[in-house]
Amino acid sequence: MSVPRLLSHPVLLVLFLLSTSSALQAESPPWYRVELVIFEVMNDATGPGPVTAPSLDGALELISAGGETLPYQEVTRISTLEGVLGELGANGDYRIVWHGGWSQPLPEQSTSRPVHLAGGRDLGISPQWQGGAREMEGTARVARNSYLHLDLDLVLRTAAEAVGEPSGYRLVESRRVETGDLHFFDGGRLGIIAVVVEMDKG
Repeated sequence: MSVPRLLSHPVLLVLFLLSTSSALQAESPPWYRVELVIFEVMNDATGPGPVTAPSLDGALELISAGGETLPYQEVTRISTLEGVLGELGANGDYRIVWHGGWSQPLPEQSTSRPVHLAGGRDLGISPQWQGGAREMEGTARVARNSYLHLDLDLVLRTAAEAVGEPSGYRLVESRRVETGDLHFFDGGRLGIIAVVVEMDKG
């Protein structure tokens, strides 16, 4: 019996549709939630140096949180790093510059587009600064090949000069990360704690 004739039978048609739906669902890429706490280490003795703005080419702006979970949508609260955020905020040696996160699908053997992050005080824009007016700006990106990787390119400015190069601290790092583990990125006076968690979107 040919395939078209098989599908003309109601029971076989239902079974075919169910199997097709299961196959498509099985091929859906996993979703991940990325959470970051970016802070200034107040007692770090490292002096600032000239910095330039990270490239924002192709960077995505996060979507405001809503009812349905969408790619690159802000999470309403950083549930995994909530304790870390509280400890840092209660310690005078640290100043929180930005905290938040987003959710996104991530197929295997893929590198997603970077996410634009900006926070902290408004320092104004100097003629030499090609980014925004916030003291912290940069990008974060998750890649999934054999392992998960988190790529960070972030700048913490100390001032926006009318003349001369802006000064501050820059962290550029790509690191393999395990889902659910906390990862500390040490940029001297610029610190980042990150976690990537696989989500259950069912």
